[in-house]
Amino acid sequence: MDTNGTIDGYERRRRNIRSQILDATASLIKTRGDTDMTVREVASCAGVSPATPFNHFKSKEGILNALVARSMSDIYSHGVAEPETVMEGFRDITAYYISKQDIYQPVFRVVLQAIPPRSHTLRTALEGIKRRIELEIQRGQLSPHAMPSVLAEQLETFWFGTVILWSGGTISSDEWMIRVELGVELMLNAFYPDAFRAKSNRKLAKLQKQVSPILDSLPSGSTRSTTD
Repeated sequence: MDTNGTIDGYERRRRNIRSQILDATASLIKTRGDTDMTVREVASCAGVSPATPFNHFKSKEGILNALVARSMSDIYSHGVAEPETVMEGFRDITAYYISKQDIYQPVFRVVLQAIPPRSHTLRTALEGIKRRIELEIQRGQLSPHAMPSVLAEQLETFWFGTVILWSGGTISSDEWMIRVELGVELMLNAFYPDAFRAKSNRKLAKLQKQVSPILDSLPSGSTRSTTD
């Protein structure tokens, strides 16, 4: 960037090339149904030299990690319309990945095995969750006693735990959505101000009625299809 904070020509070209590589990777995953392509194949699809992906991402795992991180940055950025509640935010994020599960299910499976704790991907998610919690406290929808950093970390850990179950085929997309709604509501329930308590309790009761028949009908230890 130049001294005025605008993007210069080199930085614009660098970002465009990175986007080409990530778009090509997503296209290959969608076509193939897996992440077994080589970096050379990604480069060919992106229309760049074989060395270029390595220069920008260092490895195939780096490309996949960046693909998830880009999605999270888009979802959590201030440029996206803010949801009314943290719950709506998690619902929107989960629905986003379910809608593109042919890409993100195999990607998550690889990325979550490869990324170290507090990688860029996880930091992106954590900061976005923390911003939304702070916004909800300002709106008076969460207790001012809630600690955004602690609550954000709990929510991030829970959400990524359900991602692992979904990406591995242990739970279906429908069950993932219900688990997210119920789990996030349970965590947030303790931090609602009194004015929102009754509404929150009614929502919890409704979610628990939804989730119980689904969980009761599932064979113990079975693996279910993630295609709805």
